Amino acid sequence: MKFNVNIENFGKIQNASITLSNFTVIAGKNGCGKSFVTKAFYSFFNTINKDHLTKNLLNTIETTRFGVLQILLKTNRLNSKEIFLISSMKLSIDECLDFINSSFNTHYLSEQFLLKQQLAEKLNKIIDNYKKFEIEIGNKKKKEYFLKELGTLNKNIFNLGLLAENPIKNIAKSIAQDLRIELQDNFQVTKLSQLINYNNKNKFSFSFEKLGTISLQYNEVEKQDKIQFKLDSASIDEFRQLNNIVFLESPIFWKLRPSLNLFKRNQFINRSLRSKVSQRELLGVPKYFFDLSDLLEISYTSLPIINNFGKISTSLKNAIGGKFDISDSGDIFYKENIYKNSPFSLHLTANGITNLGMLSLLLDKGIISDGSYLFIDEPEANLHPDWQIIMLECLLELSKSNVHVVIATHSIDMIKCIELLIKRNTNKVSEDHFAINQLSSEGRSINDDEDIFYKINAIKNDLGKAYVDMFLEENG
Repeated sequence: MKFNVNIENFGKIQNASITLSNFTVIAGKNGCGKSFVTKAFYSFFNTINKDHLTKNLLNTIETTRFGVLQILLKTNRLNSKEIFLISSMKLSIDECLDFINSSFNTHYLSEQFLLKQQLAEKLNKIIDNYKKFEIEIGNKKKKEYFLKELGTLNKNIFNLGLLAENPIKNIAKSIAQDLRIELQDNFQVTKLSQLINYNNKNKFSFSFEKLGTISLQYNEVEKQDKIQFKLDSASIDEFRQLNNIVFLESPIFWKLRPSLNLFKRNQFINRSLRSKVSQRELLGVPKYFFDLSDLLEISYTSLPIINNFGKISTSLKNAIGGKFDISDSGDIFYKENIYKNSPFSLHLTANGITNLGMLSLLLDKGIISDGSYLFIDEPEANLHPDWQIIMLECLLELSKSNVHVVIATHSIDMIKCIELLIKRNTNKVSEDHFAINQLSSEGRSINDDEDIFYKINAIKNDLGKAYVDMFLEENG
């Protein structure tokens, strides 16, 4: 899946064209916007990769079902006709849930649209049963007794009506809400307008060649921002076929994981105890870390991993002389080969070992697998040049096994290694397998239309300028 993305007025980026392919490199000096771009891509893809319609249907219907069950617990207050009607409503809810879980949930978005009429019929059946029950329960005294349950049901029935009438509008609203949360939490900003380039205070936009457009418009008068998008349903289907979207960054997060998870839980509890929250609170840690941490807590697979991924994981384990694992209680530890019976805490493990070891663990658990999207910001961090080569070799092998790899780097060693890997693999993969992107310090694309090796040389010259200047000064 190779495509271009045009970006305007986002963070440091003024105007850039980024190409994404199986193995994508976004290179440039510090502050050029490469990390901003990768975080934005993660936020977009992680949002689009979800089945928003099914999620909202299940949430609303399950809440409705709970309200019905609460009424059924008080049947001593109902007459036989009322019991029949509320029981009929429960039956129609169960039928709808069966339809969603057996048929609707297994289809992609464009196919779900074809099932719209069937879905509407089942939702309207729930609504009709509720209206009959509400009419029958008529008298004020009985209504007062069921006031809480009826209040919840009225709200949910209204939402089911909207879902039956216009599911597309519901999807759009859900995507906008999730995009807002993803961007706020991954960039740790309270207002999305903070992500707009300082040269243009009103709007940023991402135009995807296949997917569509995503933009944010800030209204100066109302002091509000609004996410706008126009997405192609067939392309959404393609993104929905992706496996997990993963973002890897600093190993420090993994060492602080127990404390960060505890802090997150405590903040969630504190927030739920308040009646109102004036604005979204930020944890100080990007959401993509917690997303990945949550995936690790799921027992993802007990089956042997596919041979290709097993070989890649073994290469990483051989490099670090051991393996990473996770206990039933969720603690991550390192087992060195020569001390197999004495696992090490991550606090006693070098950051470079953590970088390679965590990648190996994600492969072992099947979190990174066929169809995954893997973003890594500065994969060279904490790695000796020898291990940088191992890291890149493993990432290239992953990209050959249908894992889309996107790295952001400012390491000339990494760029040189990528150049050699491309030359070594010319008979195994085409040049289209790679997408090399360079950003200037002003946040603009450089050399977009050039040959792949011309681009690499330009990046090396840019990143190596400081070394050349020192060499000339020393030998001047």
